[in-house]
Amino acid sequence: MINRYLRAVGTAFCVVAVTAACGSGASKEEAGPAESEQAQELRSALLTDVDLASYRRQDVRAGTLDSLGFTQVFGQLRKLKTDKPQCLKGYLGGVSGPALDGLQQAPAAMAVFRGTQRGSFGQIILSLPAEKAAAALDQPFPDKCSKITATLPDGRKMTLKTREIDVAPLGEGARAFRGTVTVGGGQTVIMSETIRSGGVVQNIQMQGADKKTLEKLAKQAHQKVSEDLADLA
Repeated sequence: MINRYLRAVGTAFCVVAVTAACGSGASKEEAGPAESEQAQELRSALLTDVDLASYRRQDVRAGTLDSLGFTQVFGQLRKLKTDKPQCLKGYLGGVSGPALDGLQQAPAAMAVFRGTQRGSFGQIILSLPAEKAAAALDQPFPDKCSKITATLPDGRKMTLKTREIDVAPLGEGARAFRGTVTVGGGQTVIMSETIRSGGVVQNIQMQGADKKTLEKLAKQAHQKVSEDLADLA
């Protein structure tokens, strides 16, 4: 149960829940049940390998936000009992929640890379209407949302601390955040960067990495999207 909600917290740093559908074990290439031509294009723009020898791609999926399970997990997160419901419902982890409302059928693709030593990262690419893509990143992050306490269904308390970090400009906008999720005696650090290029929004979410690694991966991801999705980005 707790892992599901830690993954859900990860959605706060992504445009949607990048790890909600993550698998484990052997490498997988999966199509969503209704993978459109546009979703296939997004899949082709995902990173296939990276200039970091310690990461291997293990899970690739494409379809819609809804078919890949992202919107359901984001909804579960919004329903948690918390001291600041406006942050969960409106603006969590630097992403504007309302910008995603009504986009369950938006084309999406995701990939998961697992570290050979420690950590992992996920990439998700979305194709959105231009105004929705802009709205996902154009609001200031409220100071009141920098620390949120929530109660999980099993009664345990979860604390999420978030702060924005400076990164080099990419595309038509790039924002990055560092978050710390604490449940009981366990703590998880999540770093994330979201980049917009026209109607394409993509996110890199990392566990067990530093800002330098995050920026390096984000630059690679942006370059590939710019080359492969020039008609959309």
